[in-house]
Amino acid sequence: MVFIITAVLTVGGYFGYQYYQKVAEKKLNKSTSVGVLNEEMAKFISLSSDNKTLFYLDPADSSLQKLNVDNFSAPAEEIAKIDFLPTSEEMVNVKWSSDQTKVYIGTLSGSLKYYYYDLVRKEHKVFDAKVIDIDFLGDKAVYIFDNGADKSINVSDDNGSNWRNVKTIGSQYYQIFTSSDGKKAAVWGLGEIGQKNLGIYNFETDKLVEAEEGIVNFVKFSPDSSKLLYSISDTSKLFTLDLSGQIKDLKAKAYLDQFVWVDNANIAYAVYAKEQMGNAYNFYRMNITDGKSTKINREGDAESDDLDNLTVANDGKTLFYTTKGELLRLSL
Repeated sequence: MVFIITAVLTVGGYFGYQYYQKVAEKKLNKSTSVGVLNEEMAKFISLSSDNKTLFYLDPADSSLQKLNVDNFSAPAEEIAKIDFLPTSEEMVNVKWSSDQTKVYIGTLSGSLKYYYYDLVRKEHKVFDAKVIDIDFLGDKAVYIFDNGADKSINVSDDNGSNWRNVKTIGSQYYQIFTSSDGKKAAVWGLGEIGQKNLGIYNFETDKLVEAEEGIVNFVKFSPDSSKLLYSISDTSKLFTLDLSGQIKDLKAKAYLDQFVWVDNANIAYAVYAKEQMGNAYNFYRMNITDGKSTKINREGDAESDDLDNLTVANDGKTLFYTTKGELLRLSL
């Protein structure tokens, strides 16, 4: 008799748990498709600050285009031709200004080369081949310059004119990313054991704070520009670095650049769901102060091995991302 009651309770508990799981999954959000580009175009996109317009580069047509996010099926509008780029050079990197009126295009043909294009003035210029990475800093350009003997952070007009050397940095640094306040730049690279591989340069104080001996995948500044969020390549662990050099282990993982700030206290990140059949990602939201994470999407909702371009709308309520050339959105 006791056995029968126990068995009934066990079976009932199991199905009750399964029911609870299904109800819980229904409460989680599901990604919805905005529209489909192709995979090449999706590598070079930028969303407007109001998240209503998608700007992208079309390598096949050598043009810059824009689409209405709320009417994705409508034909794209060509905003500029970039046929000045040599056809022998492969486009590998595109960085848009915050207002999408200017762009840096990185090409590769034996070596990396950066082009500048002003969509309003219809002007272009090629940067010196010793410029190994570049970003917009307000209405200026900031870049890493490799002169052979050492490297430096240089600042110039956005088209490369009137340049000046502002800080000599280590030879391990290869990439640069600027803050939204236009006062800081993060540099990271591939250092040897014992070398610092991540730094924040403050243009106001002329101070470079260096930290992190691991190989850094990618970095993103918080909206108030007070912290960096980054991941390490060998472990995929997520950390923050503040302006004093203090590192905080967030006890979470995110592959490559699959993480983004929601606001100054919260982040969203994607984790590969290995238990799924095929390729799938789960999204989480974390408060970096208390370290608590909450799952956002239904299990296996994002089914792809090509997740990219994580962007959060200004109101902090919607996460945009691309996968296999498709733009999707997910409520936070």
